[in-house]
Amino acid sequence: MKSAAAAWLGKALYYALPNLAPFDVKAAVVHGQPVSAAYVGLTAGYGLLYAGAMVALAILVFSRRDFK
Repeated sequence: MKSAAAAWLGKALYYALPNLAPFDVKAAVVHGQPVSAAYVGLTAGYGLLYAGAMVALAILVFSRRDFK
């Protein structure tokens, strides 16, 4: 990218947003390729880790708020 700010923003989004491609196994299933339990376990672990990190971030952000 020509803009340093746009390159920085792109890199920040690349690391902040989840990679959902590993969850898409339909091509393997359609072509009769087995999906191993280890792959499912690692992908589920990745999803749980990301969800946990987002919940922890939300707790951190909203613990400082007064909703009264």
